[in-house]
Amino acid sequence: MSALNRLPLYQDLYLIAHDQAGKPLINQPSLSLGPAGAVLLDLALTCRLDITHGRLAVYDLNPIGDMVAAGVLTRVTRRRMGVMSQTRYPPTDVAPVVRARSGVHNAVEAVEQPDARCAALCGLVGVLRVEAALHLAQPSGQLVGRLRSIAREYPRPVNEVIGVVETLISEAAVALYR
Repeated sequence: MSALNRLPLYQDLYLIAHDQAGKPLINQPSLSLGPAGAVLLDLALTCRLDITHGRLAVYDLNPIGDMVAAGVLTRVTRRRMGVMSQTRYPPTDVAPVVRARSGVHNAVEAVEQPDARCAALCGLVGVLRVEAALHLAQPSGQLVGRLRSIAREYPRPVNEVIGVVETLISEAAVALYR
């Protein structure tokens, strides 16, 4: 797929990490950290930002956009038990979901050589542990290992950001028990 037809990395990650109704497949703290890392990677991979040894240098201050405004998601608010309001953001169309998942699927199955963006998406899917959304017939541990090995092929900035996201997710999990 050409780079012009691709959604931003954080949008692909969102589509993989949610079901068709917009329900998250993982807990909220992890879900917040993954797309934040994806935004950093998107900016770095498009030369709008440089990441070197944990330091950021911003070259382009233009906003990155909004998934609802872009037409990728739609806002759906429902009342539960007539009182509590719940808002979800399901995809407006299944095609972007299929494209996001198939790119990662093709990388895992070695159908095509992943570029740095796809490797970043693979690494984030592995760190967030949403590999089940890919519907691949591999044991979870093996699949996560494969996703991480794809990401390791692109050391900078992919692994730097993925490592930070992984550390923050681990710290958030441990903080629950403090």
